[in-house]
Amino acid sequence: IGNGSGGRGLTIYSGNDSSGYIGFNDSEADSMRAYIQYGHNDDTFRIGVAGESHFAINSAHILTMDKQPAFQAGSNATQSNVASGNTVQVNFASEIFDQNADFSSSTFTAPATGKYFLHTVIYLQQVDTAASYYSLRITTSNRVYVEIMDPNFSADLSYHSLTVTVLADMDTNDTATVGFLQVGGTDQTEIVGNVSYTYFCGNLVC
Repeated sequence: IGNGSGGRGLTIYSGNDSSGYIGFNDSEADSMRAYIQYGHNDDTFRIGVAGESHFAINSAHILTMDKQPAFQAGSNATQSNVASGNTVQVNFASEIFDQNADFSSSTFTAPATGKYFLHTVIYLQQVDTAASYYSLRITTSNRVYVEIMDPNFSADLSYHSLTVTVLADMDTNDTATVGFLQVGGTDQTEIVGNVSYTYFCGNLVC
């Protein structure tokens, strides 16, 4: 702690292979509820809650938040001959990552109120030019975000992709799913099961 007219500060000294920290407990008997820590061995500053590190920044100025909600899942099974006239939920059974365990059964559930980046792409085969329109939609508890395509082509398409991207406002426990709708035409279109072409991803932005 400084003295005189200069600045004031607090320094915590620890060994080169150890950590200096400030801990916060409910009582002496409780395990550490939260902490601020500097690790000498990896030159990283951390903030933790409930005994786990949730925020870390290292000497290369790289910031990581390992519990920040973020997910990506793909389709691994083709949905064939999708029936026209009703919105069909797109299945994303193959999880690539799910950082805070918020994605299950093709549904993302917001763990906190905020603005979420959501993005989906579906790869279609056997697109019917006789259909009135196709639409892809991300449905949240608050709103629906839609892309519409009129397949007014000279012949049926062998393949085509639809995509929706949005920064969505979501409240705690709101859900987001992906739906596909064909209106009119023949029930011949397929949503291709391939994680590189049909996927759903998102993260909490702020």
